[in-house]
Amino acid sequence: GTTACLGSIESAADEPSAAATRDNRQDHAVWRGRMIGGIAMEQGTRAQLVEQYKEGTRVFAEALEGITDGELDARPGPEEWTAREVVHHMADSEMTSAIRLRRLIAEDTPTIQGYDQEEYAQRLFYGDRPIEASLEAVSAARRTTGDILDRLSEEQWARGGTHTESGPYRVDTWLEIYADHAHDHADQIRRARESAPLTSVDGTH
Repeated sequence: GTTACLGSIESAADEPSAAATRDNRQDHAVWRGRMIGGIAMEQGTRAQLVEQYKEGTRVFAEALEGITDGELDARPGPEEWTAREVVHHMADSEMTSAIRLRRLIAEDTPTIQGYDQEEYAQRLFYGDRPIEASLEAVSAARRTTGDILDRLSEEQWARGGTHTESGPYRVDTWLEIYADHAHDHADQIRRARESAPLTSVDGTH
């Protein structure tokens, strides 16, 4: 199965984090939302997180530079995701997050629906779809959303709704959740690539 996007691959980072304890079936808003309080974010911190969010597209793309077919489909462990699967997860998650932000800003106290990422992976053909369109989706979602973030007022940053699994969910909460999302998955892709068998010049292992 492909269950480790939010499990063992990410928790394999050098330093322990909350990633090691999250439920694989929950989306990012749940596990990180539990770590973020209701304290208003300082403007300096917010600006740094916005820049980190914008840099995510480049960081994620760089993690895939020169990737081979073997690296794209290397599975580090029986319950871990391949780089290909991570790319498709990123596309779906980033498109979902972009709509979440828009709903928080344009609707009054919206209900933000959680989703089962593992079911998405299994039912939406993560294992064999080409990655190019998903990479374009990640880039477009982040570019358009970055333009919105640049224009938000203090009142808009304080807007919020309710996530079906994690509870209160504000615009600034959203930013803390997704600012390093691409960076996390770039690290995940690098670890997956490193697990690929070495191939000699003649193509043998």
